[in-house]
Amino acid sequence: MTLTKKVLITTTALTLSAGMSYADNNEAYIDQLGNNHSAIITQDAGSNNKAGSVGNEILQRSQFTPTFGNTLSITQNGDDNEVGLDTVPSRNSGFFQFNQSGPGSTATVLQDTNGNVIGRVNQVARTASATGNTLTVTQDGGDNNEIGFISQDRSGSVDGTPAGRLGHTASITQTGNNNFIALVRQGTQFDSSAGNEVTMLIVGDNNGGGSLTGLASVGASESSVVQSGTSNTLDYTVDTGNFNQFGFLQDGDSNMANGLTITGDRNELGIIQTGDMNEVSLASIDGSDNVIGFSQTGESNLASATIMGMGSNNEFAIMQNGFDNDASIMIDGDDNGATSTGLFGVAALVGGTNGVIAQWGDMNDASLSITGSNNAFALAQGTSIANGNNNLIMGTVDGDDNAVAVAQGGDGNTAVFTQTGNGNSLGIVQ
Repeated sequence: MTLTKKVLITTTALTLSAGMSYADNNEAYIDQLGNNHSAIITQDAGSNNKAGSVGNEILQRSQFTPTFGNTLSITQNGDDNEVGLDTVPSRNSGFFQFNQSGPGSTATVLQDTNGNVIGRVNQVARTASATGNTLTVTQDGGDNNEIGFISQDRSGSVDGTPAGRLGHTASITQTGNNNFIALVRQGTQFDSSAGNEVTMLIVGDNNGGGSLTGLASVGASESSVVQSGTSNTLDYTVDTGNFNQFGFLQDGDSNMANGLTITGDRNELGIIQTGDMNEVSLASIDGSDNVIGFSQTGESNLASATIMGMGSNNEFAIMQNGFDNDASIMIDGDDNGATSTGLFGVAALVGGTNGVIAQWGDMNDASLSITGSNNAFALAQGTSIANGNNNLIMGTVDGDDNAVAVAQGGDGNTAVFTQTGNGNSLGIVQ
């Protein structure tokens, strides 16, 4: 026997619990208008349940001056469950929280086991007094789970009313294999002052999707996190996982992507920062065959990466276009950087050899420290596009058969390198 249960809740300004369902093929959807909404949906120990379905949205809309923001909690324990799959016209989502003013919305979604899907989640805050939204998504202990689209948007008014100053917070956790995230977006439409925060924890293999579009652009064709505004922060951890692929874009000033840690093999990570005084730091890569690309466009940027635990066959590109930049790589392992040690002086650098640090602008500072063998890196400060002055490159190589190429364009440059071992090569052009 197949049991189908549908729950429709239509309320104005009240606290709601949709109760608990223990069977399969249940459907629940919510339509709350007014102020001060709160709802709980629990679909427990069943499969093929839906919170929001085609033509039936999950909607919380505070239209006036609420005392507190919208709150929603959804729990699904079982396989092949769905949340917010439909795209409601004019709302761009089947899971929609809106507050016209006052406190932002808060949502928590928990899905256990396998094959669960979160379709489109859209949290919107409007007017000068509206504050940021908070979202916590956990797909735990299962495989083949999917997050389609998460959007958090806050703005001031189009007539010039100053916008609020609190950004959005999103925390996303996926544990298991073959999980997928298409896009996470945090934006401020008429206000660039707020700082958004994303925290991601990935445990398992084959998560994300879409390989990097190339080390030169360090983008990602899929599985992207986009933050716009000022002083955004990113914390991304791959904990004992392989074949994970993610790309991040921070568009604005004073952004920080310093909480980056990867433990595993064959992971791909691309980060683009546009603006001034941005920082990106890959605290540690403990694994092999990873592909890492950083791009910073602006001034006073800082980028660093560390390979530890004798990691091997990792590929890098750090591109900084601006001035007063600082880039550093520290490596403990073998066969990192270029796919082969044959850099042939500095000629391969201009061709975009993997294992490259390129700084285009003035007053740049680059450093490279290698312990291991068969590593190959190329460094440049200034190119034919924009020469730079007062640059400094420093490096140490301890091992055998390592290759380093250095090119400096402009005036007042300095290059200092120390190599210890056998069969190492170094080429410098100033």
